[in-house]
Formats: sequence, structure tokens, C-alpha cells
Amino acid sequence: MNNIFFNLLKNMYTISKLPVPRYTWVIETKILELDCELETFISKYNKNGNYYNKLLSDIPGLNILTRIEDCYPVYWAYTVLVEERDALIRKLNEKGILSMQIHPRNDKWTIFKDSMKELPGVDYFNERELSLPCGWWVDKIDIEWISSIIKEGW
Repeated sequence: MNNIFFNLLKNMYTISKLPVPRYTWVIETKILELDCELETFISKYNKNGNYYNKLLSDIPGLNILTRIEDCYPVYWAYTVLVEERDALIRKLNEKGILSMQIHPRNDKWTIFKDSMKELPGVDYFNERELSLPCGWWVDKIDIEWISSIIKEGW
């Protein structure tokens, strides 16, 4: 698997102003670049997430997030809750797989420090949240490889 996921994330964090005033700039750009229909593009994310659901079930120390039954999740990253998250991140990164926490507590940022309070559920999620590559750039073989590494344990 190449580092497209890493480059996309890195670019998202360095862009200070998007060239168009819409939040879908990255998706729209990729659709144009790949010359595909939106439905085809979005269905790839959904299929990848559903494949992770199948391959990562019943792994000790890893919990798959429950999705609303009638919704159509579009996983731009596949998020799970993991015990000993940092150990798994190190293992995956050693294999060239970028994995990270992409949804940290907002009140940890200095701008929100005055609003910080005790939130045990948020703390639980914050300490375990891990996102895996899942978008259009990830194929079935990548997901099988990533899942097999996770199944080895960390």
C-alpha cells in the first residue's frame, strides 16, 4: 500500500484556506481526478468499511463501533476502539500503515481550555479511538493485509 492516505491527511492539515468555499473540496477533486461518478466513489468507502467490519470482528482488545442499522456509512477512515492503542499504532506504522487518532477531544485545544470538564465517556473514546485507512485508495487486498497484521496482536 502506498502513502496516499498519509499525503492526503498531511495536506488536509496544511491547507489554511480551501480554493472553493465548500467542505467537499477533497472529495470533489478526487472524483474529477479519478473520472468517476459520486455514487461509485462513495460506495467504495462503504464497501471498504463493511469489509473491515467482517474481518475485524471478535478480536480481543478491539471494538467495532456500532452503526445505526438503516444508515449508509461513508468511512473516509475506519474508526475502531482499541485497548493499548499506541502499541497497535506503532506496529502498523512499522509496517508502513498510517493509523492514528483523528478525533481527539476538542477541549484539549488551548482555545477551549476554559470549557474542559470531566466527561468519562469522551475520555474512554479519546483513549481508544484509532482510525485505519479506508477510502477509495484502499483495496480489498490492503484491508486483508491490515486486518491480518491486527489479528497477530499488538
